[in-house]
Amino acid sequence: MTPLMLPCQRSGIICSASFRAHTTGTLSKPPSHITWVTPIRRSPWTLRRDVFAGVGGESYLGGNVAICKISQNATERKNKFFPLGVFGKAGRRRLCVRATSGAPASPEADKRTLWWQAIKLPIFTVSLVPLMVGAAAAYLETGVFAARLFWAFAVAGVFVIAWLNLSNDAYDSETTVDLTKAESVVNLTGSRNGVLNIARAFLVSGGGLLAYAVASAGDVRAGYMLAAAVVIGHVYQAPPFRLSYKGLGEPLCFIAFGPLATNAFYFAQAASALAHPHVLTPVVVGAGVLVGITTSVILFCSHFHQVEGDIAAGKRSPVVKLGRPLAAKVLRAPVIGLHVLHVAFVAAGWLPWTCLVAAAVTLPLALQMEQFVTNNHLKGMKVAPAKIYATKWHAAHGLALSIALVCARWYL
Repeated sequence: MTPLMLPCQRSGIICSASFRAHTTGTLSKPPSHITWVTPIRRSPWTLRRDVFAGVGGESYLGGNVAICKISQNATERKNKFFPLGVFGKAGRRRLCVRATSGAPASPEADKRTLWWQAIKLPIFTVSLVPLMVGAAAAYLETGVFAARLFWAFAVAGVFVIAWLNLSNDAYDSETTVDLTKAESVVNLTGSRNGVLNIARAFLVSGGGLLAYAVASAGDVRAGYMLAAAVVIGHVYQAPPFRLSYKGLGEPLCFIAFGPLATNAFYFAQAASALAHPHVLTPVVVGAGVLVGITTSVILFCSHFHQVEGDIAAGKRSPVVKLGRPLAAKVLRAPVIGLHVLHVAFVAAGWLPWTCLVAAAVTLPLALQMEQFVTNNHLKGMKVAPAKIYATKWHAAHGLALSIALVCARWYL
């Protein structure tokens, strides 16, 4: 249900209206229990009941929040949606409140859910997949796997992604992109500087561990490539660059996690076997391209449910530029392109034929993702899980590709 939003400004507060226009800006007693709030553009999150306690609204998530007068009969109905207005620098955000006569939800349980969403555990696969594929490509050519080096890079990669996620929340808090994003770490903690400092600590720890691993491997080229990938991560999100706001996130993501990270881990693993290849071989070049494609698709899919907020904040994501209907069709291009490249690379002798099996077994996940976006791209928050579908495809394809390269060493 889309709420009726009739703006009425009073002391900086944007009020909504339900069932009848309420133009005076007067606030009244809220429903008996506020169990949860659903932003139109995002997944469910809980709003503190004390937000409604004071007359005139209360600061929350960077804006003044207030509930308008609603008829008593309406508040007594279970599972009834009531609109709420949020006023921020870039204008109004629309939310819905569900009021019930039952007991309120546990704040502790709600906060645990939000923190779980804030951690974004599935997204850490973007650091592990290049490592797995790069190590598998090196094993295919050298027959050596440096387990200790692998795990050092894995931990370092987790630290770097933690920096990327936390600093992204901190920098986005400076705009209105995350105004209603309850799972933003800044919104959960209320401290932008604290989150940014923790992010920097993760970067220093991850960078130090990467330097140690590169020094242990003995190939400085891996260090240069990984440093370049980190720099790309910075200019992607941080001011004054904010290249993601200019619609350049996907190509930057492709370069950082595809050719740069995958090839860097290949060089490091190959050097541990004293191979020290002078140039990149076709197998790792092809594999890096494939990894870059699936990683970029995750970012692309994350935009569909955020179009209104991105527009308000001046963020020109590809989905904003193309529009949701065209963007949903464009999503078919990387799905088709990746499988065409699999065939082309195998036909050219760049990849072993086992990689065709990897593409085939993960194709259903790609089609599931594409079909989900096609069916839901115009349905508001229903399209939000698209990035989860994309992450599943990315992780499964990366694992299958790694296994295919290892098996090629054993059986070909």
